[in-house]
Amino acid sequence: MANPGNNVRWYAGRKGWTLLRRNIMVEGDHDVRYLKLASNLYKNEYGLSLVEKDLSIFSAGTGDRGGTDGIYEELPTLLKLIETDCDAQGAKLFRVVALLDNDRAGKFLLQVLLKQYRTLKQNRDIYLLNRIFPRNSSEPTIVDRQINSENAKWNNLDCEIEDLLGGSLLDAFQDDSSNAPRIPPVEVEGFRHYEWSDAAKSRLIRFAEENAMLEDVIGIVELLKSIRHYLGLPQDGVS
Repeated sequence: MANPGNNVRWYAGRKGWTLLRRNIMVEGDHDVRYLKLASNLYKNEYGLSLVEKDLSIFSAGTGDRGGTDGIYEELPTLLKLIETDCDAQGAKLFRVVALLDNDRAGKFLLQVLLKQYRTLKQNRDIYLLNRIFPRNSSEPTIVDRQINSENAKWNNLDCEIEDLLGGSLLDAFQDDSSNAPRIPPVEVEGFRHYEWSDAAKSRLIRFAEENAMLEDVIGIVELLKSIRHYLGLPQDGVS
């Protein structure tokens, strides 16, 4: 008789995903790299891990296999497998949540998934990227209300993971004119949103990995701490 969870592990292995008990599926490899960069810089300072020990981060797919289309194709399948491959008491062995860019494509996908899959819930199974994720509760209805309240002033400002980088790092990156965004950034109440070309995004993640200090990725560290809190993990990480 197969061990509980083996079907899920097999499927994840075929996709190149490492599954732990708690997991975040993101749109692409850049998201994974930013989240791991923030965790590594945090660990260097505090000796605690935010990802890879009790929380796995993986992208729905690489390149064209990722993005919102990748989440749409992969998330429901993985969640269905997790539901059916439980332990002897019927408990799920894994939990996977999705983190989407808070832009037109991400918002559209969120509504499609919530409409097609009645068991899915926003701010429990699927999160839109925001600039502030309060950690006063992990109850989805309360989290939903608090996220909306804390981010109300940026409702009309898209949010991608690059927007959580520190301004000094982004300014240094743009000192080379070839790294200029496609259009000037929009700034609202101290936060900016950039529209980068794909080439510039690739250069930016390499620049961040080579030059960022902890203060440059604090926004991403806070994001990780909040998701950990919502998933029932120690928010400050584990040794």
